[in-house]
Amino acid sequence: MSNKPTPCFEPSCTEYKIKYDNCFNKWYSEVFLNKKAEGGNDICTEEWKLYKSCIDKALENKPAIKKSIEKARLENPFEQESTQGKE
Repeated sequence: MSNKPTPCFEPSCTEYKIKYDNCFNKWYSEVFLNKKAEGGNDICTEEWKLYKSCIDKALENKPAIKKSIEKARLENPFEQESTQGKE
């Protein structure tokens, strides 16, 4: 298996994606898997913000992709209200 970084669909965002991926992989392997107390969930916040900003900007020029993403989020949102125990 290759450790070569996967490029972003938008070439101008690949650098940000690689930085975020590297940060996330380091956090995952050094903190999460080892269950270390130090290093919360906000470790890669800045890398994520830069990457997401680049992607959001790129999607403005790709209305078909943006529309598909918005539709998918409506159909299957990441956060769903739990109905367990509610009647």
